[in-house]
Amino acid sequence: MKIAFITLMGAIPWGGSEELWYRTALYAKRQGHEVFCSVYRFDTIHPKIQNLIDNKIEVDFRQRFNSGGNLFYKTKIYLQNRITYLQDNYKKLLKFNPDVILISQGGTYDIITHNKDLREVLVNLNKPFFIVCHNNTENASVLNPELIELSKQIFKSAKKMFFVSEKNRNSAKRQLYDNLENSTIVKNPLNLNKFEIQTFNKEEIINFAIVGILNPNHKGQDILFEILSKQEWQERNWILNIYGNGAWEEYLKKLAIYFKIENKIFFRGHVSDIENLWQKNHILLMPSIGEGLPNTLLEAMICGRSAVVSDVGGNTEVIFENQTGFIAEAPTVYSFGKALKRAWENKDKWEQMGKNAHNFAIKFIDKEPDKTLLNLIIEKTL
Repeated sequence: MKIAFITLMGAIPWGGSEELWYRTALYAKRQGHEVFCSVYRFDTIHPKIQNLIDNKIEVDFRQRFNSGGNLFYKTKIYLQNRITYLQDNYKKLLKFNPDVILISQGGTYDIITHNKDLREVLVNLNKPFFIVCHNNTENASVLNPELIELSKQIFKSAKKMFFVSEKNRNSAKRQLYDNLENSTIVKNPLNLNKFEIQTFNKEEIINFAIVGILNPNHKGQDILFEILSKQEWQERNWILNIYGNGAWEEYLKKLAIYFKIENKIFFRGHVSDIENLWQKNHILLMPSIGEGLPNTLLEAMICGRSAVVSDVGGNTEVIFENQTGFIAEAPTVYSFGKALKRAWENKDKWEQMGKNAHNFAIKFIDKEPDKTLLNLIIEKTL
């Protein structure tokens, strides 16, 4: 079978949402399928994209349309690219002529709001396609009545819609007033070498960890900074380790200085050794504004760590109050602050709660999500 994978990740070269299609593409190649991948072009080729190439998978690099400059300049660049999109962005895809297409998108409506060209290509190819949705907001702020109808039309045309959390799917059902009967849940792969509990850190100073892209509009790091700047937290014995990269790093460093907590905030950059990360840290903090079902949360749980999370995405499908972690009703300073305070008052339970989290997560995860997804694609295509 000829399978094309198209990722709509255009803001950064790589993210957690990329792992599922990437590993499924590699697995499909190993199973003898002909594989084609379409990704956005960045200044450098990410190592995992290079790995696809090294495995003899054809990778096509598309032009991104999010050029800088004023509105006139952006419009000019867009129109120039729009005229030649079939020649530049999708010529190789059309030549590949896949039997089936998998589209991976960060937000549930990315294909609707930003990718008219791709929708036209799907019409021209007239081949079965699948869509993976990794994130959704609690409201339909990106939609209007016209886009709602277009979303329903595109989603119903898909052979299958995949969501990574039940809450994200339920939000989409509400937003579109549709049951999305051709949808199901899939799970993401985890970046772990072993699925074992890591030794709990016995140091007196508490090591908080926040893991993920440095973007407060998504991960809510600024909310956490404000909470930790309050007098009650200034008097407590903790440090915050921040893992990840992103365009907002300089802003967050300046914000830490503004809140006078820069001596307790440590930017550790991207870390690939997740097991070692959790040997050093006591608990995961996730004041996220929106999520799918974050890999970082499940990885922490597998490693035997509890978490303080906001009630967004699939967080509360795996975190249960005072059992596997602590839940803030909303990603606000008030709500997350209360949840963090509850966690602090129950520090003596963290190690056991981490064991509870591990026991739950080990049953919850799919250790072969690439195999699961490929089988679903083949089953619905043949």
